[in-house]
Amino acid sequence: MSFTLEDAKHVVYPHDDPLVVTLKISNCLVHRILVDGGSSANILYLSIFEKLMIGWEYLKLVGYPVIGFTGASVVPQGLISLPVRIGEDDTTRDVMDEFLVVDVPGVYNVIIGRLFIHDAQGVFSTYHLTMLYVSNGGFTSRLKGNQEMARSCYLTALKQPATRFPIENRDPPSRKQRIAQRKAQAEQRENSEANEVETVRKGKTIPMEDLVSRPEDEPRPKPDGKIRQEMLGNDSA
Repeated sequence: MSFTLEDAKHVVYPHDDPLVVTLKISNCLVHRILVDGGSSANILYLSIFEKLMIGWEYLKLVGYPVIGFTGASVVPQGLISLPVRIGEDDTTRDVMDEFLVVDVPGVYNVIIGRLFIHDAQGVFSTYHLTMLYVSNGGFTSRLKGNQEMARSCYLTALKQPATRFPIENRDPPSRKQRIAQRKAQAEQRENSEANEVETVRKGKTIPMEDLVSRPEDEPRPKPDGKIRQEMLGNDSA
């Protein structure tokens, strides 16, 4: 495997852009995938997991946190195995890989790390923005990166507010605690909406013309049981 000048023809220089590609994951075309040789795991963000419409029952529980370069730790929602396809026709390479599903904000949809790169027998160059891999037929094939997409992700990251995770938080909440927190938040939203509807109902005014008057020949209703006379206001007498 070797890179040539042909691999650099689609790249605008000078640049320091990462390799961002498009792959087919679980039969869905997913854009904004970062190829990160420094990551020991494949990361699938929760928003994309939900868009793939994969049932939560397929997630395996994970008891260890994911630690980023800042030292902050995040407990994954779970671990799932998904089919990934690179290329088309003669350049196709099918890989079954595991992904950690995390619920954190990010500019990428997926991060593929060394696990995927090794399974695809891949080698990538950020200078050429190209990844070489072995196809199903045993031939060396090329996966081109999208430089425009990579720069778009960078600009999106600059616009997002910085999210700080405490480094000293080594014991993040468990999955059961996070599920309970989500249920409590959902119930709080439902109660808030119900209170708003009730407030609107109580404050609703009914026009006089919509009221049904009592017929003149119908006797006035009388109270049942004992009655007691009460004085209203101050009696000057």
